[in-house]
Amino acid sequence: MSGYSRPAETVLALAGLVVIFAGIKYAETIVVPFVLALFLATIAAGPVSWLRSKRIPNAIAISMVVAGLVLVLAGFAALFTNAANDFADRQDDYQLRVSELMERSDQLLSRLDFLCPDDEGDGATSKPGSSCLFEAVEEAIDPSRALSFLNEALAHLVALISNGFLVGLAVVFILAEGSSLPERLKRVLQQRRGAFLWLDQFSHTLYRYLAVKTCVSLATGLLVGTYLAILDVDFFELWGLLAFLLNYIPNIGSVLAAIPAVLVAIVQPDGGNPIAVVLGFVAVNVLMGAFVEPKYMGRVMVLSTLVVDLALALWGWLLRPVGMLLCVPLTMAVKLATDSSPSTVWIASLL
Repeated sequence: MSGYSRPAETVLALAGLVVIFAGIKYAETIVVPFVLALFLATIAAGPVSWLRSKRIPNAIAISMVVAGLVLVLAGFAALFTNAANDFADRQDDYQLRVSELMERSDQLLSRLDFLCPDDEGDGATSKPGSSCLFEAVEEAIDPSRALSFLNEALAHLVALISNGFLVGLAVVFILAEGSSLPERLKRVLQQRRGAFLWLDQFSHTLYRYLAVKTCVSLATGLLVGTYLAILDVDFFELWGLLAFLLNYIPNIGSVLAAIPAVLVAIVQPDGGNPIAVVLGFVAVNVLMGAFVEPKYMGRVMVLSTLVVDLALALWGWLLRPVGMLLCVPLTMAVKLATDSSPSTVWIASLL
């Protein structure tokens, strides 16, 4: 592209980026399982290497690690399925609890002396403000909506599991090729040392990030699950699992994990302690996010908060939940790739 001016190069680069994103979105059903396989293979590479260091044959090491991954994912699926069934069984109890709370709220709000327009909205008639608030809150807090959302999430999980064979097969092939891939890349890229150095740096950075993030997320899930079990919150195992999974999502993951646990603590018949639940989530996430994670992560993943938020929206739109989980390493790949070329180093500086 040396024959083009700098503005023309920029326009062509942006056009190419749009084409790439459109292709990823169009091939989402193929790209998502492949990206998920890369993610799982990167996590499994550490245990496989450790088993190899113990002189266990490569095939046996891969089989052991893949079997462990299958058991873990099957456990996750079983936990989600059981939680959905239990939630459906307890829906009537939750509905009764919501009705009780709404009645108490209506009694409290009835003491407030204000009026609001009726449903016709012409302002000619009005009704007590407590009725307006009661109807609005009753419409917003509907256990049937929560059940519908949970069923939809379960449907996405089942769809992902249906691709489990493809994902598992890709993980096996990636792990099997992992030991010989570096040497082959050296031969292929021997005339492009910069490209090989970039690939080596990216793989090292990605593995370190995922290793630290997985350990921190696991500790977060265990702490949250144990704390909610002490408070006797319904489905505490599920909320601990969600805290583990959603901790991969930067900035908003911990908030998303806390919302369902707090709502269940409010509406469960035996009466949870929503304030204690909120304080527990805040304490765990401050401890892990502000002290533990920065200590072990260091400056391996230096991205501005604005870039992370934009990347979360972009990758979430392109790859749905998998994109949200992996938005940071995917953005780091873009940063390292642009940093390896003088013509695009300014993009890396912005990131």
